[in-house]
Amino acid sequence: MPLSSYEQLLKDRMGLHSATIGSATVAQAVERRMRVCGIDETGAYAQILRHSDTELDALIEAVVIPETWFFRDRKPFDAFRHWVESEWLPNNAFQPLRILSVPCSSGEEPYTLAMCLSDAGLPAAAGQIDAVDISSANIEKARDAFYGANSFRGNDLAFRDKHFVAEDKHFRLNEDIRSRARFAQANILDNSFTRDRAAYHVIFCRNLLIYFDRPTQEQAIDRLDGMLDKKGLLFLGHSETSLLLERAYKPLEYS
Repeated sequence: MPLSSYEQLLKDRMGLHSATIGSATVAQAVERRMRVCGIDETGAYAQILRHSDTELDALIEAVVIPETWFFRDRKPFDAFRHWVESEWLPNNAFQPLRILSVPCSSGEEPYTLAMCLSDAGLPAAAGQIDAVDISSANIEKARDAFYGANSFRGNDLAFRDKHFVAEDKHFRLNEDIRSRARFAQANILDNSFTRDRAAYHVIFCRNLLIYFDRPTQEQAIDRLDGMLDKKGLLFLGHSETSLLLERAYKPLEYS
């Protein structure tokens, strides 16, 4: 199976545009997964990929290694909490706040959002975070909510003392925060992704679009648009916000 076929398979599955990471990265990931599977013939590995979603997920993870930690790039989370305190809570006493985190990776981002809600004084029953990722392995890690030192970076780790319990050089997230997020495996590019989803007031979709080509980026943004409340907030990564220049979005005022 030629490398281009693997690249097309990844694009069909997750929208990955191989040029964003380089064909060499895809080739190295394929070779690693073949060694793990004990296979030295590309045709045999191709057959496994065609019939095993689990192995396809493993290849995706080998290609796009998630780099995430709690409060990564803190400013968006500070802005989110400020909005909850100053805009949402005073005006929506009887309406539950609906949030989508996609992709949620191993849970650091949605749990950071949950900590923001807790610290802002929003009761657990008054807000719900839907956390979605294409990787079943990531979803399992997120549900376990058990994190090593690499998930905690920077000098301000007061949140760790407040919301986690230390267990043998790792940290277990408190149940109050865990209960605020529900996790599911799904692909944002699947037509079924929006099925039975009520509109979200806030969507965090950071650093996903950078892996797509432009048509796929537009498709993904159209899908996000369709799920977002008319007065909702959309958070993208720094390098992705330019994709909204020709759409009816305006920056969130926060300083």
